Amino acid sequence: MALLFIAVGTGALAPVVTILTLQRLTELVTPGLRQAAFWISIARLILVPLGCVIAALEPVRIALLQHSRYRRLHPLWHTLRHATPELELLSEFPEPTNSSSNSWRKLHRRVVRINDSIHHLHQSRATPELLNTAAGFAAERPDDQTRASIEIACWLEVTRRMALADSPKSYCQLQDSPLGGDYVEPHPGHSTSSAETRRLLSLHRALRSKGVQDFATKFGKTQGAHQQ
Repeated sequence: MALLFIAVGTGALAPVVTILTLQRLTELVTPGLRQAAFWISIARLILVPLGCVIAALEPVRIALLQHSRYRRLHPLWHTLRHATPELELLSEFPEPTNSSSNSWRKLHRRVVRINDSIHHLHQSRATPELLNTAAGFAAERPDDQTRASIEIACWLEVTRRMALADSPKSYCQLQDSPLGGDYVEPHPGHSTSSAETRRLLSLHRALRSKGVQDFATKFGKTQGAHQQ
């Protein structure tokens, strides 16, 4: 948008100069053309500075947006990292400072840590039985996106509870991606996109829903009965 304003404002100089030149050299310029030159010059005086201001503020807007996403993902990050303390980074890799220049780095690290916890719980504690049961429970949902979030949230909540209870790890060598077949591993330029943030926020909402909590409780009781 900023470049468009600057380009249009700069381009408006050409017709103004043309009209003023014709006015000085010929008698072809009518009062209507002089009025048009006046309004075009006014538009140029507005568009060029406005475009410059927008361009100058764009990094600030992006930094604020990334910081907002970083804060909104905090509850999910805290929930999963509490269940996977073994994944905490060493002290020599501290959390970036709060300066705006580090907003992308902070958000990217948060997204990576969340996905690391999800992968770890999937690989260390999920079982084929749990995944199939979660898929069957989510299949009743009419919306594809909601169904995917519910399915992941179901087995994620069960494995999270197992981790907090320090139950034995299974390591079933599951081959499928824990986040679905269409999931792409996060990497710079993608993990902080609005789509990635929306996916994780949708997962967090599903994780806190009553249906998922009831599923995890019921599955836990069923597994306890089988073990007895």
